[in-house]
Amino acid sequence: MNKAPIFLNRSEQEIMQIGGEEIAMTQKAKEYMSAEKASLQLGICPRIIRKLMRLGEIDLGLAIPPYKGKSTWTFKIYQEKIDKILGKESENEPN
Repeated sequence: MNKAPIFLNRSEQEIMQIGGEEIAMTQKAKEYMSAEKASLQLGICPRIIRKLMRLGEIDLGLAIPPYKGKSTWTFKIYQEKIDKILGKESENEPN
């Protein structure tokens, strides 16, 4: 029986579970925001942000297509991608 990976949001690590076997990933879980919140920074309507992400014309994070039997896309927009587009320095980058 093939199970799809389940990603759990944890503050210090992500755990990927495949068929009962857990693999710890050392990278810190990224925080994401909604298209509505991103629109306030970019000055673009949330509907347009989601459309551009679905088409792959703007890289703000992940545009996850709907699962079987569903019709809703999921969007994970990362602050560091918005900062890059706006030309701001990331807090994690050395000067």
